[in-house]
Amino acid sequence: VRDPRAGNARIYSSNPALCLADFIESKVTGLGAPVNDASLIEAANYCDEIMPDGKPRRTINLAITGQASTEDHLEALRAYAGCWIVWDGAEVLLVPNRVATPVGHLSEDSMAEDTIAIDQLPSSDLPTVINVRWTDSTDWPHNDQTETVYHPDVLSGKIEYRASTVNLEGITSRGEASRVG
Repeated sequence: VRDPRAGNARIYSSNPALCLADFIESKVTGLGAPVNDASLIEAANYCDEIMPDGKPRRTINLAITGQASTEDHLEALRAYAGCWIVWDGAEVLLVPNRVATPVGHLSEDSMAEDTIAIDQLPSSDLPTVINVRWTDSTDWPHNDQTETVYHPDVLSGKIEYRASTVNLEGITSRGEASRVG
């Protein structure tokens, strides 16, 4: 993949933001669209940030072996990279999905009439338990594992148990699966 942090050298990397950008830029398998270097560097650095367990925040260890639409591949790679894909004219920005300082706000006065509708799921529809399916690469044969992440109030019985499962077999460590959940 191309890494703008290394002078645009093509390198092997398990960084999912770099893999996502490579897919977006590919004229053969992807969209053939340019990815903004500054946004790619920010997203790649976010994925490479070392966590308390000594491993990068996000990695990808996945081979795409089946056919799917470009949109399905983009969504899968975007999920691993933990970022949003934003079109800015002819180029693509990768925006890490993390807490950031707001740069503006929406109000009735700042929206053109009938241009946006914001819907929020009622909290009764939101999952309170996330099961992340991941692959234990230390085992042979590689076995799928599940890391379960609970809302703090589920175990005490204060809120209802509502589970959702996320399949991310390209994650190969329990720590990363826990962070994604």
